[in-house]
Amino acid sequence: PPAPTSGGFSSFPTPPEHLMCPINKTLMRDPVVAADGYTYERKAIERFLRRPKPVSPMTSKHMPNKHLIANQVTRRLVQEFLRHHHHIPTQQQQHP
Repeated sequence: PPAPTSGGFSSFPTPPEHLMCPINKTLMRDPVVAADGYTYERKAIERFLRRPKPVSPMTSKHMPNKHLIANQVTRRLVQEFLRHHHHIPTQQQQHP
């Protein structure tokens, strides 16, 4: 597998946009759907939701609640992307 660098993996192909967190622009490892219907990396959206009166990072509208639902389809797509590009998944990536 490619060697890790501070910005990701050297010579590692850029993941498709739908696998990238719209907040931190990185490959999602723990994707969740927020109340605005968009998928985010869990830790990134949790930081957003800690703000008083949080708004959607995508729509700038008020978030009606702070519930997060695991996005299993996106998680599997990320795993497939990593497998296809010969990156060995970590234990965290293999959780259902």
